[in-house]
Amino acid sequence: MFDRVESIRIAPSPAMAKKRPASGKGLPKSDQDRAERLVALRKAFHYETASSFAAFLDVSKQRWGHVERGLPLGIDLAQLVVRKLPGVTLDYLYFGKGEGLSVELARRLGVLDRN
Repeated sequence: MFDRVESIRIAPSPAMAKKRPASGKGLPKSDQDRAERLVALRKAFHYETASSFAAFLDVSKQRWGHVERGLPLGIDLAQLVVRKLPGVTLDYLYFGKGEGLSVELARRLGVLDRN
């Protein structure tokens, strides 16, 4: 019964990726925190919608929307944000460290209020 070729294929694919929830629910705390930082950053630069910010960055609105919902922030996109937005650091984007931010940007993001 289990020695036939048909019994070998139990699952459609052994390496199927798990889908992440569309909302921020169910994400690890660090992913939720990063998503919240990215939304705050967008609003600190006076972009009310994710699509307008994506257009400014010259990336698809889907790609930016994904990172705002907690999907991984790739290094290429993070570096683009740092290049286009003065005062932003990779440490802030990935870890929430406000030490390297400009004082004005830290105030707009509320980072100085937390210390």
